[in-house]
Amino acid sequence: MPWIEIALPGVLLLAKFLVKLVVDRSATLPDFISAILALPVDIVFLSASLLAGYVISSPNNLKEGLVLFMGCICLSLVIVLLWRRSDGQFTKDRYIAAATFGLLNMGAATATLVYSLSLLTSGASR
Repeated sequence: MPWIEIALPGVLLLAKFLVKLVVDRSATLPDFISAILALPVDIVFLSASLLAGYVISSPNNLKEGLVLFMGCICLSLVIVLLWRRSDGQFTKDRYIAAATFGLLNMGAATATLVYSLSLLTSGASR
């Protein structure tokens, strides 16, 4: 994958993360950690957007694309649930549980993003 295909979604995620964290407020360490725990939700919805782009750009793969898109939407429900659990554990000072949920969540969301990017870029090169 050329660097731009990773850089643009990465910049978008970073910008959203920073804007939510610092605009019109002063961020504390707990705010920063809570924002990190919420990041997988942003990542999975970015992935869904990329999958929508794949469906639009690859009409020959419409059925496959729609199935993957719906799967991503279903996965987003799991990601949101894990985010809520990790944030709840963090507010209860259960840091190991919060980190475990957060890492599982980040792994699933990142894998979805990588897969979505690879589909979109392979579809664009056809």
